[in-house]
Amino acid sequence: LGDVLLPEDKTITELVRVYASEGFEDAGWNVVNSADASDDVTTVDIGVTRFWTWVKPGFWAIALNTDIETEFTFSDARQLEPIHAHLKDRMQMVVDSDWATSNQLTLESYRQAIAQKATP
Repeated sequence: LGDVLLPEDKTITELVRVYASEGFEDAGWNVVNSADASDDVTTVDIGVTRFWTWVKPGFWAIALNTDIETEFTFSDARQLEPIHAHLKDRMQMVVDSDWATSNQLTLESYRQAIAQKATP
């Protein structure tokens, strides 16, 4: 039905990095840029396993869905379950701006999920 465009000059990796960093900060972590990290800092590798937005047609309405899921690998013994955020929004028709709005709202939900589960 159309192309889903990310904000100009942004990749999925960059968007996830920004929202994950904010989520970790909200959870109480002190987040630093990897270039500024010392040897005793816990590093986190984030693998994006899902970042999908799709339309599911229906009889009375169309459902616009966005799904984001990531896995985490820490440099120490810490563990964090994969974080999954999903948004389903029903509407009569989908326009280009709805795709961006759906992605934005799901990224915010993703950030909040990290903030709740990623205790330092």
